[in-house]
Amino acid sequence: MLVNPLKLNNFNKLAFDSRIEIVDLEEFKQATEGLPEAGIRPWSIDQSLIEEKTFTRKVESCNTGGIQNSEQVFMFHLRPLLTLRNFENVTNIFCEKAEILKKDKKPLNGLITGGDAKDPKASNPDGDLSEELYNELTKMFMGLGINFSVIWGKLNRNQHTNVYYSAKTDTWKINNSRRVKTVNELKRAYKIIRISPNDELWIKGKDGVKRKVEPSEHPELFASG
Repeated sequence: MLVNPLKLNNFNKLAFDSRIEIVDLEEFKQATEGLPEAGIRPWSIDQSLIEEKTFTRKVESCNTGGIQNSEQVFMFHLRPLLTLRNFENVTNIFCEKAEILKKDKKPLNGLITGGDAKDPKASNPDGDLSEELYNELTKMFMGLGINFSVIWGKLNRNQHTNVYYSAKTDTWKINNSRRVKTVNELKRAYKIIRISPNDELWIKGKDGVKRKVEPSEHPELFASG
């Protein structure tokens, strides 16, 4: 059973606002041009570093995302099969990084994305464990008091996610290989979409214009404050 973080998490309204943009591949490539990827995919938790900006690509069954303080981000890209073997170590490292990021004692923001909604027709050990890893990460984020959004669980087998974060603009850029350009297409691409009250969701449309998704128009995508 999937954990619904936004029914359990007590969001802190003192946290800063982050911007989550659903963008096309061209914009993702422009944002990451010349920027070295932090690790060989999928990263081990030990390869996950605190950076001012970073990215990862071609996320399928793995869970990815990060925690950030608007100055730096701790991004991860974790393979379920390997990560769940020693999740206690993962939790310890997240606790250490969270303490480093809490310089001004303000609550941290975060994102969980990627992942593979279970496909009964597919035979993939990582895919079968993707939901379990998502649940563990969700409970850990809540335990650390992180205000976080979720765009998780690909619903199409031939689909992957690319993710970038920049602390300078406090912006996540998410690119889906199925060319998501509308709210309905986003909902058809991911199983869970729940945006924190501290975050904004923007989608780059077919005309190349980014538009903010208003909670009043799509309340099903947003957690209440």
